[in-house]
Amino acid sequence: MFLPDFQLVITDSDLRVIEVVSTSGRSRDEKQYKHAVSHVTFEHPDIQPGDTLDEDTYGVSAFVLAQAFLTMRLLSGPFHTCPQFQTSWTVAVPFGCHREQRLLGVAGIIFSERRDPYGYSGWLLEVVKRIEQECVNEERPVDTKADHNVLRNAHGESTSSWRIVRPMLAVRLLYGVTEQLTERERDVLALWVAGMNSVEIAEILYVSSSTIRTYFTRISDKLGVEPGVQSMRAFLETELARENQHENENV
Repeated sequence: MFLPDFQLVITDSDLRVIEVVSTSGRSRDEKQYKHAVSHVTFEHPDIQPGDTLDEDTYGVSAFVLAQAFLTMRLLSGPFHTCPQFQTSWTVAVPFGCHREQRLLGVAGIIFSERRDPYGYSGWLLEVVKRIEQECVNEERPVDTKADHNVLRNAHGESTSSWRIVRPMLAVRLLYGVTEQLTERERDVLALWVAGMNSVEIAEILYVSSSTIRTYFTRISDKLGVEPGVQSMRAFLETELARENQHENENV
């Protein structure tokens, strides 16, 4: 329930796909990864670089609306006309070179309809902000091939730009839990909730694994939870279930 099963898709101004990044919390241990995601029913649409996400090919989606209206758009499953998207949310944001006042492309996320869309939308806005900052720093080319290279460099794994964005916006962490934690402790907890182990978290935050273990100890102490993965997960699941029940009672 915590794994951020979504696709980050970057297109050019014509909605041709430049890059697809699937983030499903994969760890280096393939067996551990398969066990961790065995309960996830959401399947990513089969979108590949070079595909076009226009209305003729994939029907109405947030990508099409964001390109048409030049604003952030969010669309839930039943409103998509393509069967591949009818169990998904799509949220998309156009981005451009403000200096030249022209559209460079659209960044979007495709994720399970069971997820809370607001956290993903906030995370996507930070991704777009990062892309636009990188584009501003580049010498602006005029040919399409060079444009594509700029977009790849702006968000691609080679620079890890999208991984630098504060991760808690992409997963659901309750305010009652996070208000007790420091900013870095929230980052560590969010990355762990996203399915990463201590080694992977350490690499992303540029600290040692022992430092991450120290953070986990502090987090456990502040939440009043026994140290350990199982107790921490049980605590978060209980808190989330309690909040969901409270929301349902108030409907």
